[in-house]
Amino acid sequence: MDNISSGNSIEMDYAIIDAQNDTQSLGVYVEILRRKDARQIDENELYRLVFDYLKERKINQTLVKCENAPISDLVEEITINQPFWFQNAKFEDVQFFAYTVNSHAAEMETIETADGDMEDIPASQHWILPNREFQGLWEFLYFEDDLKENLLRFSKSLMLFAEKKVDTNAISCNKLILLHGPPGTGKTSLSKALAHKISIHMSSKFRYTHLFEINSHSLFSKWFSESGKLVMKMFTTIKDVCHDAESLVVILIDEVESIAYARDTVSIQQEPSDSLRVVNAVLTQLDQLRNHSNVLVLTTSNLSGTIDIAFVDRADLKQFIGFPSIPAIFHIFKSAIDELVKVQIVINETEDKKWGSANIERLLDIAKKSQGLSGRSLRKLPLLAHAWFIHSEKVDLLTFLVALDGAVEKHLTDISAISK
Repeated sequence: MDNISSGNSIEMDYAIIDAQNDTQSLGVYVEILRRKDARQIDENELYRLVFDYLKERKINQTLVKCENAPISDLVEEITINQPFWFQNAKFEDVQFFAYTVNSHAAEMETIETADGDMEDIPASQHWILPNREFQGLWEFLYFEDDLKENLLRFSKSLMLFAEKKVDTNAISCNKLILLHGPPGTGKTSLSKALAHKISIHMSSKFRYTHLFEINSHSLFSKWFSESGKLVMKMFTTIKDVCHDAESLVVILIDEVESIAYARDTVSIQQEPSDSLRVVNAVLTQLDQLRNHSNVLVLTTSNLSGTIDIAFVDRADLKQFIGFPSIPAIFHIFKSAIDELVKVQIVINETEDKKWGSANIERLLDIAKKSQGLSGRSLRKLPLLAHAWFIHSEKVDLLTFLVALDGAVEKHLTDISAISK
């Protein structure tokens, strides 16, 4: 008999994998933000203290602030990726990550042009991660299904294959991810949040994590034939950091089509040579970075159809990021309103501070009306609702929902008027 699984056998195999993943540490993890001034204790002791604290209080939320908790002298906040599964997990089934955050703002990295009289060009922004600027960003992003967790797992697999020096002739692994889709869908924010998350999860292997966000547009010089050289200089600066084995280097190229434009289209332009040099330089530098096991490249594009096919082929993962679904819109709005409740601009007067089924239904209706709007637009609407329809510093929850509904209607009307 041929050694080929039947349909039922394949389904059974998948069921076994799913059952294993439910209990393995890959499925449930807890991130512990330590206080910088906290006393030093053994990490396993800290993990046990946090585990017992969460279990005893049956905490079922993703983000746990620890201001008044018994462990507040050690821990600032705790993040649980799967609160439901955590409650049923044993200590050995959970993966723990303890970390502190860097509070320094990004530094601007510049490169010199060939002509010493020219002004230095801002090439990239540089953060040391984990960074306070991105703390909590991951939790405020809402996408379809398990998109965020899948991206995190994929990134960790890329880094594992690189660490183990898997032969790339056998398994292609460029450590390059492309997020593409329409503008305003959160690709850049997701990339930064992913880099922040990776820095936490890889902290036991790397002492430092560097995030370089490349300023693609600044690399096109108005001086002929200069741009390709600028790309090479910029990557040379980044590669200097890559030589430090204790450092993980994450490179974010936003709107990558700016420096990886399809060469078969630029060839018909009037002066294509500079654009061709840029694309060739980018591809060459990416191929060289492939040899560094401590580098991950994240790229975004609003116009994936204009990217050079050689660049697209190098991407290990090409993930489409579309407009938010109705459930995602609901959560975006709810998280925004919960923030306004927290700062007491919106007042929830119910005794248990719950939303109630009626208000949830109202918000769901608003979410349905908002389908087709970008995440960027959705995040602005609570502010517009207050500015347009609320005439006091504080407002009750129901009144604010009515205002938000009105803001959506007005925004849709304004968009329709612009498109005519």
